[in-house]
Amino acid sequence: MTKYSFEERTDNYIKENAMLKQGDSIAAGISGGADSVCLFFVLLRLKEKYGLKLKVIHVMHGIRGDEAERDKDFVKALCKRHNVPFFCKKADVPALAKDRGMSVEEAGRYVRYEAFEEAGCDVTAVAHNANDLAETVLFNLIRGSMVTGLCGIQPVNGRIIRPLLCVTREEIEEYLTLCDEKWINDSTNYDNEYSRNKIRNIILKTAKEINAGAIDHITRTAGELRKIDAYLEKNTGDAKRKYVIFRDDLSAQIRTEATELEEIIFERMIYDVIAGLGGRKKDITAAHVNMVRELFYGISGKKADLIYGLQAERSFDCIIIRRTDKEQKEASADDEIMLKEGILKLPGGCEAYVRVFDNEGEDIENLSYTKWFDYDKIKYGAVFRTRRAGDRITIKNGSKKVKDVLIEGKVPAHIRDSIYMLADGDEIMWVPGIRYSESYRIDRETKKILEVIFKEAEDGR
Repeated sequence: MTKYSFEERTDNYIKENAMLKQGDSIAAGISGGADSVCLFFVLLRLKEKYGLKLKVIHVMHGIRGDEAERDKDFVKALCKRHNVPFFCKKADVPALAKDRGMSVEEAGRYVRYEAFEEAGCDVTAVAHNANDLAETVLFNLIRGSMVTGLCGIQPVNGRIIRPLLCVTREEIEEYLTLCDEKWINDSTNYDNEYSRNKIRNIILKTAKEINAGAIDHITRTAGELRKIDAYLEKNTGDAKRKYVIFRDDLSAQIRTEATELEEIIFERMIYDVIAGLGGRKKDITAAHVNMVRELFYGISGKKADLIYGLQAERSFDCIIIRRTDKEQKEASADDEIMLKEGILKLPGGCEAYVRVFDNEGEDIENLSYTKWFDYDKIKYGAVFRTRRAGDRITIKNGSKKVKDVLIEGKVPAHIRDSIYMLADGDEIMWVPGIRYSESYRIDRETKKILEVIFKEAEDGR
């Protein structure tokens, strides 16, 4: 491999997947490892061509002590050498993982993407490579994923781009060596307590001993599966319109005539219904889909407990999938979750991070999922709740029905009543990601600021 061939491949991959536009601002996640250092130089080289505004985000996870300080200093020096803005976010990932009942890997990923959101850029670039894609495919295969999971990591996912998915970790290290650039190694990459490290250091290593092209073959297959997945998605939409009725955000009916569908569309339709009612796709496996599938051939009254508190039941000429009584209570419009500082867990896997602080003239946070409010303008006490009849939100020169706001925001009808929004009595303060009330804006008289960071339910990597 030559420097030119490597650069040509990554350039073409970026172009083929429409990752960059002229003038984009980019937040690049740089840890100091080979992958991220390579990403740094790929973007730096394209900076002038695309007129990019590049900034580096470095996250310290509170895990590796002095080694983490070494990493931060390395990345900071790299940015200084090339005149690129450097931002560092510190977090206690182990404590967050314990508090949220999740793995350290998941908590670390959440903190990183929170830092990217805070950067407020048009695009976020991360350094996943072909090895990472192969590891994800194997991880999802082992845990029983359907086709969507076997597609691995998407080159572009919303504002997230992955310019290095077309090259392997070995090629990245070879390229950096040719460029005479250094990188640092993260000792946690060799700790096989982590699931992905077991796949990386044991399973994939063995696979490459069997066939040196194992990673290329897995990534090529994932690419083919992405095409299949897109085709299934299109055809499944037609099937849902014909056979599925969403009664509300808590239940759906699938007509038994759906068994006439091609099997793969039939199963994908069931998967989509479960995901739609559950609010996320993570952890839905082929086993859950098969449990519903079997009900189509069973007797009326037969039930199956699924995931996310969902239950499926055969009822004469349809299958009803609904939340259990407990889940329905959690999603009831009568429930109010009082705002308090710290982490608030909301039904459906959503969370809110809340703090109150003195106004010292900082630049106002104005991100889709991070908002600042004038704390003293709150009249009755801020709560998270679902919408109610007659809810309105203040806009410039008047107010608007929340129902209309959700319609304009292209929120599907069957989930509108399950969306948690911030309210002060009958006044909606914020519909996360969609609309912010003019009544609580910060001005020169503001003394205290309420900050709320809303995190949607996790639905995959």
